[in-house]
Parts: sequence; C-alpha cells; structure tokens
Amino acid sequence: MTRREQRLATLVGTAVALLVLYQVAGRGVVNPYQRLLSDQQSTAQRKFDLEVMLRGGDGIREAWQAATAATLGADPHAAQRVFREDIGQLLRKHGLEEDLKLRSLPHRTLKNGFAEVPVSISVKGELDEIVDFMCEFYQRPYYAKLTRVKLVGDESSLRSSASVSSTGKKGRKSSRHANREGRGSTKLSVTMTAAALVVPPEKGIPHIEFDWERVGADVPARLAAELDAYGEVVQANFFEKYVKPAEPARPPAETVATTDRPPPPQPPRDPRPDAGNLHLIATMATFGEYTAYVQHDERRDQPPESYSVGDAIDDGTLVLVHPKGMVVRVENGAEVGAQYFYPLGTSFKERERLDPALHSDVMPLLQQARRP
Repeated sequence: MTRREQRLATLVGTAVALLVLYQVAGRGVVNPYQRLLSDQQSTAQRKFDLEVMLRGGDGIREAWQAATAATLGADPHAAQRVFREDIGQLLRKHGLEEDLKLRSLPHRTLKNGFAEVPVSISVKGELDEIVDFMCEFYQRPYYAKLTRVKLVGDESSLRSSASVSSTGKKGRKSSRHANREGRGSTKLSVTMTAAALVVPPEKGIPHIEFDWERVGADVPARLAAELDAYGEVVQANFFEKYVKPAEPARPPAETVATTDRPPPPQPPRDPRPDAGNLHLIATMATFGEYTAYVQHDERRDQPPESYSVGDAIDDGTLVLVHPKGMVVRVENGAEVGAQYFYPLGTSFKERERLDPALHSDVMPLLQQARRP
C-alpha cells in the first residue's frame, strides 16, 4: 500500500468513526436531552392549566356556598319545619290570623338532588294585609316562591273601615294604604301554596347555614316593581262592594208659559247614554295578555265584562290597557280619532282627553303598542 492510499484509508476510517460517534451521542445524549426539554414544557403547560382550573374551582366553590347560604338547610324535613314556622310568624305580623291553617305538603324532588318543600296556607284577611304579606315574603333572603294563590271574596263580612283606627290593626297599616280609610273592606278567604328550595350537600364543600340576621338587612330584588307601587292593587280592590255616589239634587223645573211660538228644538241625542253607569273596576295582565274589567251599575248581580285590546268599547276601540286605567280611541261622532284615558275606579263619564303632559307614564306604552 502506497503512502497515498494509507492517508486515504486513515481519512475514511476517521470519518466513519466520527459518524458512529455522532449517532451514539445523538441517541445517548442529544435525544434524551430533547425529550427532557419537551417534558419540561408539557409539565409547565399542565401546571398552568391546573392553576386555571383551581382558580375557577374557587369561584365555583364560593358560588355554591353563597347558594347554600340562601337556603334553610340541607335536610328537607328540617328546612320545611323552619319554613312553616317563618311563614306563620310573617302571617301573624300582618294581622292574618283568622282561621289560619298551615300544613306541610310532600316534598318535590328535582334534578341533581335539589328539592322543594311546599307549605299549604289557608287564612282569612283583608286585601291590604295579603298584599303586605306577599311583598315581605318575596323580600325574604332565602330561595322561596308562591306557586299558587286563590282569593275568594266574602260579601257577608263587608264592613266600613271607618271603625278602624288610622294606624290600623296593631299599627300595621302602611302609609301607601292610608287613603283607603272610609271605604268598604271585604274579608277574603285566601288559599296559597309556598315552596322553599333545598340545595343538597356537596362533598368537600361545607354547607353554609342560613343566617337569620340577614332578614330585614339583606333584601333581595325579587319584586317586579317598587314597593309603593303595590298600593295601587289595594286602591283598585275589585273585591270591595261598589257604592254609587249620591247624585246632586236637581233644581225644580221652571214653569214655562204657553205661547204660540214653536217648541224649542230637541237636544242632540247623547251618543254615550250609559257612560255614567259604566265603571272600570280592574285591569289585569295574564301571560302577557292585558284585560280591562267593566261593571254596569244596573247589573251588579252579574260578573263584570272583560275587554281586550282591539275590542269595541264605549264610543270607540280599546287601544291600551294600563295598570292605572285604559285608553280608548273614538270611532263615532264628531271626535273621531280622539283618544281618551279612563282612570281606574271611575265611571266612563269621567274620562280624560289624553294629554302627554298629564299622562306621561301612559304615552310611551301607547307609542310602543302602535309599533308593528
């Protein structure tokens, strides 16, 4: 072998040795190091994901504990007993004690271990007492609702509230009912069903007990309107017997001497002869449908007639039913197209020409009703 061939063989051998060494180093050192770096990155990402989950779990835990703190306990039997006692105290607070009966009904099982504990209520009382009870019931800081309410008027118990002091029974009458004094008041037979929610215990999360010091201090916003607005329900009490106001005495007719002159022309016919006998006694909203109830003075022994938007009424068409009255568009006579507002509790004869300044709370609803 020549010297040149020896050098070439040495170079080839060195190259082969370096290639083998690189492969051995890659498999034994480089690849494990790359896998270690990849595992570190995966571990860091997993750590970040777990921290996010834990932070979200803390929020869920706090929300669950806040929900359990707004219930009367995790045991349905104990919660129902406490619920029944609280309802009894609330009824007596508002003077609802006559023929009072409270009865626990069977529990209703919901999904995921939740339950409702219903209580049946039967009592007699006046409408303002019932409204006050319902308002304060929905201000209780625990999950509860009225699932059934039935009111039946008892005309035999009609009596004048003038014999009641201005502060009411046991000083419980609120200022929003003060202007009812001097009107008749009918005792109502009330049947209600109230239900409270029971949240099941969750493993690993403490069940927060209800704090009774929250009652009166923590008032949830569960009422559909401001508290004073419910006084209008009492003012428009269609359970009360309507007493027609006395008509003013008419002056004696003057004696007219007989002459040869022709008789005076007959006065124009009144297009609304029954306007003084028709009274708007109630408005009601049921599942988004608004209804007005009208009573005729000469047909007090019959139920009131109901009218919906679009019905013919008086000398026009009913276009809006409002909690404080209704709006009618005139369709006949010289005032075709004019709109009048009929205040709740008044006769049709006392209707008012619709004025944006005087009826500012009615105009937005009327404009909304006109939209297609």
